[in-house]
Amino acid sequence: MTNESLYQKQFQLLKSSPLFDIEASSACNEACFFCPRSEMVRSKNHMSKDTMKFLANWLPKDATVMFSGLGESIFNPNLPFFIKILKEKGIGSCLITNGVFLDERRMKNIVDAGIEEVQISLHSLDEAEYQRITIKGGKLQTVLDNLTKLSKIYDGKIRLNVVNIGQTELMLSRLESFAKKHNAEYFERRLHNRGGRIDSNHTSTQDIKLCGIHSAVTFITSDGDIISCVNDAPGENKLGNIRDFTWHKTLIWKESNLQNGLSCFNSCSDCDDEYRWTILKQDGVDHR
Repeated sequence: MTNESLYQKQFQLLKSSPLFDIEASSACNEACFFCPRSEMVRSKNHMSKDTMKFLANWLPKDATVMFSGLGESIFNPNLPFFIKILKEKGIGSCLITNGVFLDERRMKNIVDAGIEEVQISLHSLDEAEYQRITIKGGKLQTVLDNLTKLSKIYDGKIRLNVVNIGQTELMLSRLESFAKKHNAEYFERRLHNRGGRIDSNHTSTQDIKLCGIHSAVTFITSDGDIISCVNDAPGENKLGNIRDFTWHKTLIWKESNLQNGLSCFNSCSDCDDEYRWTILKQDGVDHR
């Protein structure tokens, strides 16, 4: 596929059903070494009910929501309420969590609210390696127990997210087998530099002026700010707040950024995230 066809794909994706990365909480219990949270300058808080109510009306009808961002969304006690009001508007939602606090009570609450998919981030089954990756706050056995319980009470889609940071092939194989055992999809993604904010051994040869992430995914912080990408941890490339910019104006902003080859975003010129080109090649994000 030529760069010209990939360039055009960016604008086609702007017209497709959008995926929103919603940060229900910007606080997190872990400090994974590949996460750029140390670059965050915004306050670490939970999205308020008022912001979520406004957002639910702000989102287009064909949206899908992924509760993720740079925090642990399960921390927000209002998450079931968020899931429910979105569902009432016909908007499906997915939760991405590290699984530590996904206990039976929280599990039941989000399932009853209508969550359509749960993704658990787990990068090793070895205690020492797991602790080296998560640095603090990680509880491996708790995560394993919670995933086991979830697979028994939830008949929706479950996915195990793995970042390949150089684990052995045996460990990656064990993770895949663990996912299969619990009827979970296995998704492995290569370590990348998070917009140039962490070190990675990968050097991409792809065209840095192209990005399917900016086309297909819109990141909304816990404060309701519209940011160019979740990899922009400091929020340097911010359009504004959802209270000041409509979805239509957000699309115009995105289109202008793509036309300019993302030249106004420093993080894009340093980014080696393969997913930005994978989305273009596969015609979108597999999020439904």
